[in-house]
Amino acid sequence: MINARTGQPANPRFLGGEAPQVDKDRDELLALADWLPHSPMFARMQVNRVWFHLFGRGLVDPVDDFRASNPPAHPELLDALSKDFSQNGYDLRRLIRTITASRVYQLASEPNATNADDEMNNSRAIVRRLTAEQMLDSLSVVLATPLPLEGVPAGTRVAQLAEGRKHYKPLTNNVDRFAASFGKPPRLIASDCERSNDTAMPQVFQLVSGPLIQQMLTQKGNLLDTLLGSAKTDADVVNGLFWTALTRAPSTVELDRCTTLLASAPVRRKAAEDLAWALINSKEFVFRR
Repeated sequence: MINARTGQPANPRFLGGEAPQVDKDRDELLALADWLPHSPMFARMQVNRVWFHLFGRGLVDPVDDFRASNPPAHPELLDALSKDFSQNGYDLRRLIRTITASRVYQLASEPNATNADDEMNNSRAIVRRLTAEQMLDSLSVVLATPLPLEGVPAGTRVAQLAEGRKHYKPLTNNVDRFAASFGKPPRLIASDCERSNDTAMPQVFQLVSGPLIQQMLTQKGNLLDTLLGSAKTDADVVNGLFWTALTRAPSTVELDRCTTLLASAPVRRKAAEDLAWALINSKEFVFRR
């Protein structure tokens, strides 16, 4: 960056005037990483971001909007978590464990007469849709089908892709369209506020008849081939699908209907694809409760 007034390169400085210690073994990003935790806002923003990802709403909302006129919903809680976070070496695992072990995280999503309209006081869990990355990665795991990502090691999840870097190729068109439909931002700015979690009709089209879903369901060697090749009975196939997709056993009615479909189908593989399609289109799969 050239200073327009002096014609000389601008020297990097932190907020407050301190100059970073930079040399050939320690570039600007490393200097920034060393300085950042000393900012009094760092712990609060990190805690708020983790809370946002676990609950769907930050203690400060929008998650990046820290200002005096937008106070946290629970200031004492934010202060206590921030203090614990900074005093324990900014340990993210400890922070996540602390929050997830709390009673508030374990509340049910079923509303009652006192909290049906509450969205900010954490009196119940808020039902929310999986993010674009979570949806893609979940489909890949459930159907045992790697996503067509080029230029990255096999098994890389969409959530692990470091956007803005040049070490991998762009995602394939089908993956891109699916991710964009579910609100994945282009990340033109470093803010979670850029992401959209609204529901929209293109999401329905992608799940019901999208080319990516069709490709993953019909791919040879996926979960369906494994279940059909190893399961002894139709009930085993149905149980395997339910436990993999929904992490529960089918009800008596569900098991009866699904086994009837498999038993009467002229092509068993096609019937298994229909069952898997129905499960990944279910609210249990698409939404977090």
